Amino acid sequence: MRSQKDASTSTFDSIDLQIIHDLKLMLDSNNMLVQSYRMVRDCFHDNPHIDLKLRLIGKKIQDGRTYNLPSASEVDDVHPTNIFETYKIRGRQLSNTGQRVILPSSFTGGARYMQQNYLDAMSLLVYTIAFRKRDPPHSHICLFLHSDDKLHTVEQIGMYISAEIPNINEDPDLYTLVSEFMMHGPCGAKNMKCPCMVDNKCSKNFPKKSSNETLADEDGFLIYRRQNDGSFVEKSDVKLDNRHVVAYNKDLLKRYQGHIKVEWCNQAGSIKYLFKYINKGPDRATRIVIKSNNESATDNSVDEIKEYYDCRYISACEASWRMFGYDIHYRYPAVVRLCFHLPAQQQVIYDPDDDIDNILNKPSVASSMFRSWLECNKIYNQARDLTYVEFPTKFVWKTISRKWKPREIGFSVERIHAVSLKLGEAYFLRILLKKVRGPKSYEDIQIVNGEICPTFRDAWYGLGLLDGDREYIEAIKEASHSTTGYYLWSLFSMMLFSDSLGRPKFDWENTWEYLSDGNLYNQRRRLKSPFYIYHCTNLSLTDHQLKNLTLFEIESFLLHNNSTLKNFTGMPYPNFDCVSSSNNRLIAEELSFDITSLQNEFSDTDCFINK
Repeated sequence: MRSQKDASTSTFDSIDLQIIHDLKLMLDSNNMLVQSYRMVRDCFHDNPHIDLKLRLIGKKIQDGRTYNLPSASEVDDVHPTNIFETYKIRGRQLSNTGQRVILPSSFTGGARYMQQNYLDAMSLLVYTIAFRKRDPPHSHICLFLHSDDKLHTVEQIGMYISAEIPNINEDPDLYTLVSEFMMHGPCGAKNMKCPCMVDNKCSKNFPKKSSNETLADEDGFLIYRRQNDGSFVEKSDVKLDNRHVVAYNKDLLKRYQGHIKVEWCNQAGSIKYLFKYINKGPDRATRIVIKSNNESATDNSVDEIKEYYDCRYISACEASWRMFGYDIHYRYPAVVRLCFHLPAQQQVIYDPDDDIDNILNKPSVASSMFRSWLECNKIYNQARDLTYVEFPTKFVWKTISRKWKPREIGFSVERIHAVSLKLGEAYFLRILLKKVRGPKSYEDIQIVNGEICPTFRDAWYGLGLLDGDREYIEAIKEASHSTTGYYLWSLFSMMLFSDSLGRPKFDWENTWEYLSDGNLYNQRRRLKSPFYIYHCTNLSLTDHQLKNLTLFEIESFLLHNNSTLKNFTGMPYPNFDCVSSSNNRLIAEELSFDITSLQNEFSDTDCFINK
């Protein structure tokens, strides 16, 4: 038998040095990051007297989930987001000070990339691979069930999702898997150093409440069955009962034998926040360059330029995942992002050194996706029965030829790009593209009752879509599908401030439920209630309280802009005493009731009395 040393020598001898040389040459010639790293290496090689080291800083004021420090000793990569540092590393001067550099949505991991994936995800099945410094890679998956397969009752949900310790005698294998992978903790007083502990409380809200059956609370969230039957699992000399079980699916747990949390999601708001979490961005790190002799530890001088750099953190796991070409985001079915533009305002992509005449003569300049749709309506009769949004169900966009072709197989989900209301004509054009069928030109889109309207806004008005403030109400409702309440009440406040609303009270009454989205969740966190996370009902707010909190936010916004709700006829005004009481934790806890359990208790008592 060969020794380990012999095997290692044999492996080394079998390496093709020519392949390594070619790979090195390829990276040096084509990879910008490698070129930068080689340049930095050469700088240190030419200046051996410079002795520096890189330190990662853990700052409490940053988002702990994004800026936490790695717990493993590994080779990692940090990319600066400071444009000054990027130029400094490459040895260039800042001659273009003030020039804005934008990362497009095609840049993997960028802000626009995450935003586009988030909007795509709201339409279909999706999974995202998440990389974190303290954990191995894991996946977040959201499945949308067909209407025939949806779970309509809590009894049906209980057949697929369990939150209890199984009987060791009836299913010993499942008992072992739950004990190993699906028990949370120990945390709390038994283990204050557990990573989940925040302000001396479990941030994951364990232990959960005991319940004899699966219930849906007044907000539509589930309280899973967790019976107090004496079952427990002992971990680190602590007995954990059903209240510490992470919800799971028996079949998935047995098949994959790993930690797989399964939740039932029924609320549009919770789906929205789920996708926000999935696509909230990559890991980041704050780094500082210091001298290795630790002189900076005693140096009290402050240099803001050299002090800190905010960087994107790429772990060894993520780097390997990308090198092997594995999917980071997966969507099914395919999402067709429908582009559109006003006349002669399509996007043109070119290099800085390209000749302007050559750019304008490119066929791709005149054949945008949107203009090709208009041309397609002239050729195919079936196309004239479809709106732009419906078009991808019957036609396929061919990128190479830049033409739409009739679809032969498969299907896709379409999504037309979102446009802000402040862009005016582009916003009204987008809405019309959901209404008008088979136009062959821009003028066709503007035709109402046989006459061509001068603007898209006029066409919208002619179709009866601009009745009162209807366009603003529709804008808020549409935005609510993909944005948070903070954005929505900010948008409503700006509409008030700009005098865009003709009937503010009417608009408020038709949109307040969307504007108050997230207020209950934020209030639970603000009061640091032990039950502020989903599936918990310790703190509840009435419609009047939600309205009051939202009006308070709107009033605060207006006050910062030298205005007030009192300037708008009919608009309600917040009760600041109620807001103060709502922010008082002691008062809030006294006024918070488990509405579902009280209703059940009342029904049982009422039935007993009537008998």
